[in-house]
Amino acid sequence: MIVLLETDLPPAVAIPLAALLAVGCLWYWRRLDRRDVPESRRRIRRFSLLLILTTLPGLVWCSSLLDHRVDPQAYLVGWLACLMLLGVIVLTAVADVLDTLRLRAAEVGESRDAGVDPPRGRS
Repeated sequence: MIVLLETDLPPAVAIPLAALLAVGCLWYWRRLDRRDVPESRRRIRRFSLLLILTTLPGLVWCSSLLDHRVDPQAYLVGWLACLMLLGVIVLTAVADVLDTLRLRAAEVGESRDAGVDPPRGRS
């Protein structure tokens, strides 16, 4: 058997860790309410946060509550579902990068039209 498959995270570690990550996601959700956050960025990041909050219970279940020796099919399906959700989360990160590039290009274009040096720093 592959050694990686035989390592499980104890529920006493996995559940509090997932709860801490969920609290962090909810805190960041509230921070996105600031006026300086563009609406497109807010929507993309909130969608990503929803995906993360959806993935956390599955990760806890697969990593600490499901035994691959007892139910190998559920173990495999659970991990595949988690990996697919993580892939979608990565795609939302790519969408966020593309949106940031679009916002930055619009900001630079507006600055050029006004005859001002493009803004520097955080976008």
